[in-house]
Amino acid sequence: MARTIKKAEKYFTICIATVFMGQIYLSPFSTAFRFTLGVVVLSLLLIYFKDISIITATNIIGVWVFLFRSFVYIVSHPQANFDEIIHLYYPVGIFYILFGILFVLLNVRGKLNKPIMFIASLWFCDSMSNMVEVFLRREIEAYSFEKVILAIILMGLGRALLTIYIYNAVIYYMNRYEREQREKKYRELVMLIANLKAELFFLRKSTIDIEEAMNKSYDLYEKLEDTTLKDNALLVAKDIHEIKKDYIRVVTGIEKTLAEEKCEP
Repeated sequence: MARTIKKAEKYFTICIATVFMGQIYLSPFSTAFRFTLGVVVLSLLLIYFKDISIITATNIIGVWVFLFRSFVYIVSHPQANFDEIIHLYYPVGIFYILFGILFVLLNVRGKLNKPIMFIASLWFCDSMSNMVEVFLRREIEAYSFEKVILAIILMGLGRALLTIYIYNAVIYYMNRYEREQREKKYRELVMLIANLKAELFFLRKSTIDIEEAMNKSYDLYEKLEDTTLKDNALLVAKDIHEIKKDYIRVVTGIEKTLAEEKCEP
């Protein structure tokens, strides 16, 4: 159950991020067709969330984007009819669905370690999906075919390059952060070991002092003639001996810990 909820949260995150980043766009032909940053965000999240179904995610996004843009259009054009809205925005749903299918067929996730292949595959997914969307939008026929295809190809390349740049930048800073955390941990460990060695030095010295105090107490026991005082001196000697044993146990424990730390690579 918890796993299902986590997956649902990931799908929700992808949908929200893609839909809202889709509001950052260029509209080169002054029509409902647009180039958005949503595709870049979608690509990055599909790579990041490796345990979710790409097809499921892009199908959901296709529906969400269609509904969201339709809603925005209805709010700004109250007189719009249902057929007009469908005509304007169903192609964008097809774009995302086709994008997901191509993303899987070309195994874009599996090409992260091959930058050229990754860029080429993502570029193809983007450009081919946009070409299908353009074909479905009849109003685009009013523009030069060469101009439209060139714009799609250039934008597809730009978004593919931006995606891999952001991905590599994120990986670089994550690795850098992890390296800094490891170095910080190592410095703290070195300081801890140094402090333990200092404490060990003083504990050893204290053990010697305790040994001397115990010997003096025993000497006092030997010299005293009064039975009560002798018994008290002996008890003091025994107590000091117990304290010495505790100190030795502590010293041994610290020495063992330091030896283990030294043996670790």
